[in-house]
Amino acid sequence: MKNADNIYIGKTTPQVVVKLFREQFEKDFELFLTLRCKELVSGGRMVLTFAGRKRGEMPMHGGVARVWELLSEALQHLVQKVHYYYTSTLLNSTE
Repeated sequence: MKNADNIYIGKTTPQVVVKLFREQFEKDFELFLTLRCKELVSGGRMVLTFAGRKRGEMPMHGGVARVWELLSEALQHLVQKVHYYYTSTLLNSTE
């Protein structure tokens, strides 16, 4: 799948994956609001700030997209290092 290495919706993300991300976000956000509602005291307030974009607009170059790309690369590198560490640790422990 074209989105296998992404942790975000990128320019190569198939529409079916975009739909799945959106559906999961809706479920997660509803749960978030339900739980926060239980925490509010009577007369309390909650402020939410969103960075959004219009449907169809994908940040493909620079700005936010580059931040997500760097984060994705860093996480992939970390996973590789952890995998290598545990693989070599397991191999060395059986000797």
